[in-house]
Amino acid sequence: MYELLLKWGLDHIVDLVRTKDSRDLAIILEAIKTKNQLVLERFRAASGACQGVIDIALSIEDDLGEFSKNLPRQLSRKLSGPVLLAKLGSDFHPKHYRRFAKARSRFESTNDLLSAYTRALAVILNIENIKKLIKHKDYKDMSNVERTYRGVWTLYAELTSSLLRITSADLRFWLMDSPYVIVADRLAKEELVKLQEFLFSDSWGGRPYHLDLETSIGLERFWSEVTSSTRTRRSAD
Repeated sequence: MYELLLKWGLDHIVDLVRTKDSRDLAIILEAIKTKNQLVLERFRAASGACQGVIDIALSIEDDLGEFSKNLPRQLSRKLSGPVLLAKLGSDFHPKHYRRFAKARSRFESTNDLLSAYTRALAVILNIENIKKLIKHKDYKDMSNVERTYRGVWTLYAELTSSLLRITSADLRFWLMDSPYVIVADRLAKEELVKLQEFLFSDSWGGRPYHLDLETSIGLERFWSEVTSSTRTRRSAD
């Protein structure tokens, strides 16, 4: 991120020296410096928000183990899973989800992509969605319910880290003067559909999920749609 910002600033300075006189140059240099500082502040905020999500996912590993220990041990194997799931929904999940919602909201002050994608993909952490997933998998025992619950949180944390990595390697996500949240919202919802299909498939079980934006084709498509949307909006104005 820092190297990309430095290169961007130097490239702009070279162009400005060629085209501007000294009176304008000082003003424009200050504008570049200010914008760089804003980008760095927003990136630090994004990094902090991402770490907050990771910390919550990690804490669930320990907290869930302690929580499960307090359930009646005499439950049969077929009853232990449904009982744990019901208890998770009433006594465990709400507290952790509130912590998560607070951490995720910090992405709203970063960039449009992080805001849109972290909000859309958070659907997988909805307790009703998790219950539906476990029912679809037909998991009855406690160990499978625990594994699935932890797995969904871990997956979301991994996706959040991926999004941060994607945006840290492409300054366009941070330097765009025109908002691109409409495109980001739409593509994030499309990504959610694919993610849900992945979760409910027989192949999921700790396997990684790769966002479309992690491919060159997906990234190119994203910026192509942003460019098209911006042109359409300007034409309408």
